[in-house]
Amino acid sequence: MNTRYDSETHNLILVHDFSEIKWVETSGQKGEEITSMPKGLKHAIILGDPNKEGLCIMRVYYPPHFRGPPHFHPMAEHITVLQGNLYVGLGDVVDESKVEKFTEEAFISMPARKSHFSLTKDDPCIVESHVLGPWRIQYL
Repeated sequence: MNTRYDSETHNLILVHDFSEIKWVETSGQKGEEITSMPKGLKHAIILGDPNKEGLCIMRVYYPPHFRGPPHFHPMAEHITVLQGNLYVGLGDVVDESKVEKFTEEAFISMPARKSHFSLTKDDPCIVESHVLGPWRIQYL
């Protein structure tokens, strides 16, 4: 990450080189924090701290044939699909007949406490998620 100074606005501008993203494999630990994301996913924090209050931007890599369990977040989550296709369904049980396909550049705004699940098919998917932290997840 580089920092530049904008002399017109007198603000610092953070510039990310996304070729240097450091992906972290999720461990599927018990709990509600970022470490409890399902095993098989990878995440990279772009801005903020998911364990603290405030804006947090992260990228999440979904491998092919990923099946995420039903869950909800106590905060709203805003997601942009950057690469591949993400399939999202609403409800307390995984029902593939109820998923909607979100392709590259699609935007999803998931309200707080809305039960949902996600999956991928033959290809991986990368999304960018924006939340007002702390980031939490509650499995059903």
